[in-house]
Amino acid sequence: MLIKEDIITRYIRNCKTKNFTPNEQGEIDDDDLSNYIDEFITEIENSIDENCISEILNNKIKSEIETVTTDFTAKMLNTFYLTASSIFNYLLTKYYDDDNVIKRVLGNIGNYAIELFVQIFSLYLSGCEIGILANVRILYENYVVFKYIGKYPDLAESYFDHAVYKKYLLLKEYWKTLTKEEEKEMIEISNKYKDVKNFDADYGWAFKTIENENKRKVATMAGDLKLLDYTELYKVSSNYIHPSSFSVFHKNIVKSLVPNTLLMSIEIFTNTVINLLEYYKCEEKEIILIRNLLYGLREDLYNEPKIYNIPAK
Repeated sequence: MLIKEDIITRYIRNCKTKNFTPNEQGEIDDDDLSNYIDEFITEIENSIDENCISEILNNKIKSEIETVTTDFTAKMLNTFYLTASSIFNYLLTKYYDDDNVIKRVLGNIGNYAIELFVQIFSLYLSGCEIGILANVRILYENYVVFKYIGKYPDLAESYFDHAVYKKYLLLKEYWKTLTKEEEKEMIEISNKYKDVKNFDADYGWAFKTIENENKRKVATMAGDLKLLDYTELYKVSSNYIHPSSFSVFHKNIVKSLVPNTLLMSIEIFTNTVINLLEYYKCEEKEIILIRNLLYGLREDLYNEPKIYNIPAK
């Protein structure tokens, strides 16, 4: 079974359960539903090698094939990439609306998470360990922004305007090329946010919820969301994304960080898809089936811990 969008469509469509109302313990007391989800998870797990051959081998030269196909971490990353991205594409096909700024913004941030996960996956296959830390850090920041706009959807419009304005600033500064229409739109955005100090700063779009300009940063948003489980890995990885004395002399420490960092990337990537179910107001059936599919895979393939602690050595 090759994991693609049509497989997710089949998974949702063929579920016969009608009642998804949980009991007082928050559980859906339906053996048929549990068995259905478990059977599909098993189907995906049994197809790991098949998907490895169809996907990973296409991206590796022949001399590396044997090593890659016996590497369980590579297979696991590949499985989560195919499953989560297929679900994401399924959701966009059904719910995305380019005229709805909230769906447009959250859909594009989610798509960027897929791009980052692909880069992390490719860096792992290539043995570029320091690059993994840097990209997981970006994936985490992207997730914080995604969750923050999901919590405060009124920010979606200013986020989108900010993206357009920043594009025009860069075009004007480095390539000196703006059409009359672009110049006009840039002026319109500037006038729209003329009362916002430093709107063009990295997180200037968050001015509605973070009044203090100096507090407009990822740390403030993560604190608001109580999304601090990843703080330890995030701070340590910071030492490797700049040419510091530490990064120059202590590259070997990265080897002990990479396994947990990869698990962190899987959790963040799949959580992005899971959160999109809520933000897109998906059908209850889809929420139950997709959430349990991804949680079940995470439990079976690496028995996920709740918080990824950095090993002492």
